[in-house]
Amino acid sequence: MFTEREFFKLTPVDVALGLAAGLWGMAVVLDWKGMAPGLKGLLRYWPMGLYAGWMAVSACFAELPKEAAVKVVQTVLYFVVAVVLLDDFFSGVQEFRSSGVQNDSAISHQPSAFTRRLRRACLVVLAVFVLCLAVAVWQYVGDATVYGVRGLFKHGNVFGGYVALLAPVCFAVLCHARQWWLRVFMGLVVATALVVTLGGAAYVAVLLAMAGIAAVRGKGWFVATCAALVVWQGVVLERCVERGWMRENVMEHLGSVEVFEWDGQPALRYAEWQAALLLMTEYPIAGVGPGHYQRMVGQFYGTIPRSPRDKNESDVEIQNQYLVLGATTGWPGLLAFLAMVVVALREGVSAAWKWEGWLRGLAVGCVAGLLAFSAVLVWHSLLVRGTGLVFVALLAACHVLNAKKLNVENG
Repeated sequence: MFTEREFFKLTPVDVALGLAAGLWGMAVVLDWKGMAPGLKGLLRYWPMGLYAGWMAVSACFAELPKEAAVKVVQTVLYFVVAVVLLDDFFSGVQEFRSSGVQNDSAISHQPSAFTRRLRRACLVVLAVFVLCLAVAVWQYVGDATVYGVRGLFKHGNVFGGYVALLAPVCFAVLCHARQWWLRVFMGLVVATALVVTLGGAAYVAVLLAMAGIAAVRGKGWFVATCAALVVWQGVVLERCVERGWMRENVMEHLGSVEVFEWDGQPALRYAEWQAALLLMTEYPIAGVGPGHYQRMVGQFYGTIPRSPRDKNESDVEIQNQYLVLGATTGWPGLLAFLAMVVVALREGVSAAWKWEGWLRGLAVGCVAGLLAFSAVLVWHSLLVRGTGLVFVALLAACHVLNAKKLNVENG
């Protein structure tokens, strides 16, 4: 979705985040008393700071410090700067500082601003998601390869990770929304996502997330959802393939997650995972440094044969994100990343019990989306720019939803 420029290997999005952070910092300096109450709430994002901080420590031990420093800057932009800006936007701290509001509890009692801001953000994310799905449909019905069905991204599995983040949110809103037209629209979005997602890990993760969301909604929803998924998987897909209306989705799902090839030989993914694990055990404390994984992993392939790489196969196709993180930053960095996800999940689960209507659906969907994305990370390395912003947005949404009080109007 985003392309690199030669300017320190940063994208326009990276530069925009940096400029936005500078403007936000100036606002804090100029109105410290008004902003200070809201700044205290940022302490709940301690795992993000810990993760970015250890990434900086790891960069100090890297073979090429300048290259590692660029990666550290990008990590700070996405996991610190973007989180702070999103929290400020969702909470609307600046909107109330002129009215004399001095604490987050008082801000949470404002009935309309929070839901208005959150609804606005959701509409923007949904519009981009629908556009991405529309492009993927055009690619799906055309002559694009498996990896060519990628929406606005460079690779199909990155697109799958994007779907794993947002399709559960759409389905959760469907389950909890009161308006029939919203349910129909979200149903069409989810169905389209299932058709064009050819990455097996993302597809299965979304199906499981849908079942879990339905179970939270109630036994009737769970039975109906499971029945619909069984019919979809066992009848609709088979009949559509027989009549030439769809691709061989099932075979493409299997091919995208294989560890052994059909002839019994280990796939390239197997060799990559073993090499990454060996690299991680060799550098357990600080790792090899940000941006150095690709430079070092080839030395650890060992005795597992490395099959010729397919011309359409990329690193994002075969890497395990957790092993990449562990090898890059060592065990502390990997554990900080896991803490970041687990704490957000805890906040999201707590928030789901505080709200009603579409806001409850949003909280449940954020939890399900994070779980689905975390599962897909086992099969693909997806912490890239396009999915990174959405991943961070879901993390921030879980925290902000839980920070608000039950008596805020639910929009």
